[in-house]
Amino acid sequence: MWYNPSVMGKRAKNVLLLGGPYMQNYYSSITALAMERGWYLEMDERYNPPRGWRGDGVIAMLFDVPVMNRFLDDVLSRGIPVVNIIGVSNREDFGHVFTDESALGRMAAEHFRERSFTHAAFFAPEWTSLHERRYRAFADAFGEPRPEKWRWPAERGRPSDRLEIADWTARTLAAARKPVAVLTFNAYNASFLARVCNDRRISVPHEVAILSGFENPIHTTHKDMPISAIRHDSETICTKAVNLLQRMMDGRASRTSSVAVPPLGIAVRRSTDAVAAEDPVLRAAMSYICTNMSRPFGPAQVADKVGVSLDRLNRIANRELGRSMLDEISRQRMSAAKRLMADTDLKLSAVAHETGFCNASYFCKTFRETEGVSPHRWRSAAKKGSIPAARS
Repeated sequence: MWYNPSVMGKRAKNVLLLGGPYMQNYYSSITALAMERGWYLEMDERYNPPRGWRGDGVIAMLFDVPVMNRFLDDVLSRGIPVVNIIGVSNREDFGHVFTDESALGRMAAEHFRERSFTHAAFFAPEWTSLHERRYRAFADAFGEPRPEKWRWPAERGRPSDRLEIADWTARTLAAARKPVAVLTFNAYNASFLARVCNDRRISVPHEVAILSGFENPIHTTHKDMPISAIRHDSETICTKAVNLLQRMMDGRASRTSSVAVPPLGIAVRRSTDAVAAEDPVLRAAMSYICTNMSRPFGPAQVADKVGVSLDRLNRIANRELGRSMLDEISRQRMSAAKRLMADTDLKLSAVAHETGFCNASYFCKTFRETEGVSPHRWRSAAKKGSIPAARS
């Protein structure tokens, strides 16, 4: 039995927040907005919703499992409005506030096309109508050849086994034409894919570039492989979800209303920081640079490691990248340094060491010559979300 207190002499709306692991970034915003409206807010885990719940409205991260569908059938049958945010469900008999899938698909496609990728795939072991919408949005924006659909062919009625999925993923990767750009449905899928690539010695991002369709630092900011991710506008999603539920409870909005919110942008990290190269020698060279970033080396050492002459390597680089191997080494070092400055609080001496510059003084001099601003000024702007334009 639930108690509905009164606020300012009026009965407060009793609202249930039914959450899950991907909803953690949303809790504080929803709580603050609920307090502004005088709601009495309860919270439960989505896989264990309260039986026989009585209240005025539900905001939930939904998923197609029997226990959750039984809960939905119960509350909807009693006329209680429900708003789903970021959840995955095939049902359409309640309200939705979600990221605009068309905008997300265009953003991902443009990100990969800017890096000259001509082959792409969408990776999601599980599959619902939301996965299908995201794939279609990405595929339509990417164009021809149409991205492949990497979907685990699970048998009905049998739960997926992680090792089986890993083996299937490895076989799919081995058969893929490389380099291939992969958009994953969420951050867990992206982290899983990166792990399989690492285990099978597949270079990320030079053979397989990985972009997560959802930002979650637990999975996307791992030191060994920081993963690029699409940043959803959680603040706007929360505000619109709370406003929509309020209108539903007041009888001013349809119980099946939907609101789409454009994503904010892409957090670019190492997993997509590459220009697609068809030549396997060049891919091997770029992978060597990426994985040995903290060591001092030059173009001759790279050529030796991949087993070709420096002249040949430079010819390939100029043909496919439009620059020499020395310039590619400098580009990768500077790009890695920017990621460290934007994503960590490492001192510049540590940044210089991690990216193969001989010392902080030389790094600062090179950075200023390349970017037109000092590393300190660039970092300050990056932390505020406003990065200065590079010198042309």
